[in-house]
Amino acid sequence: MDNQERQKHIEYLNGFIKKTVVGLKPLEEKRDKSKAKGRLRTSAKALLKHDLTLEGDNWGWIPKSVFDAGISSRALGLLAMLAMNSNTLPVSDKKRVVVRVKPSTVLDWLGIENRGQSSTVRLLLSELEKADLIKIKVDEIELLFPSISNVEGGFCKVYTGTYKRILEHSHGVVALNRLAVYIGIRSLLYEDKNGEGGTFWNVVFHHRSNGWIGELVDLPETSVKKIIDWFITNDILAWNLVQNYNKYHNKVYYLSEFHHARSLVEEVCQELNSKKIMRVVA
Repeated sequence: MDNQERQKHIEYLNGFIKKTVVGLKPLEEKRDKSKAKGRLRTSAKALLKHDLTLEGDNWGWIPKSVFDAGISSRALGLLAMLAMNSNTLPVSDKKRVVVRVKPSTVLDWLGIENRGQSSTVRLLLSELEKADLIKIKVDEIELLFPSISNVEGGFCKVYTGTYKRILEHSHGVVALNRLAVYIGIRSLLYEDKNGEGGTFWNVVFHHRSNGWIGELVDLPETSVKKIIDWFITNDILAWNLVQNYNKYHNKVYYLSEFHHARSLVEEVCQELNSKKIMRVVA
């Protein structure tokens, strides 16, 4: 999608938001006329809060086959860090490697000054090596991934901006579990080749899959929920909180990458118009 097409899409979405909110008015007035105006204003404000101009971000990747390796959540988080710091160098014979890396390097990535935690990093590196996901050579680590063109079962994109926000807002080893949950979310999303997203391309995550993600990344469902709630509180991902159109009127978060907010807004508006959800709460 070029800039002209993107601008047309943004103009369309802004009109779609207004049309959707206007369409909600008779329904909200029928439900509770005294609260209708405030609820409509809240829905409009929530949908208009996103920056719809953002373009695609740089990304790294991890093959989905890692979920079958039986590694811990912290090891998965560390694998994500290695992947995001790796390069394919001529001297490496096109292998994907992380150079000049030691346990102390990982501690620096995590912002940990206490070198006493080097033993934790060594254990996690050993876990990855035993699972045949990496190969350690003195101060160089090779990722034993297939090439992206030959990967079987698909891969998870790890966006640079999101990865950095997780690290910037985390303190210590806890970042590894947060990265693991992010990888779990990414494993459930598929993007078209243009990366623009949309409901057809499934780039919007509905906060209903905590148990499934927990099984993937080796964390209890309650821990997954806390971490996703942390993503929301710290604006790690773009989000809207919606109220379902059912007898329970329960609330659920819809999340996406910031540069996929156009898809997030479009999907929420479509579900408002089709009466799958009642309103946007935040």
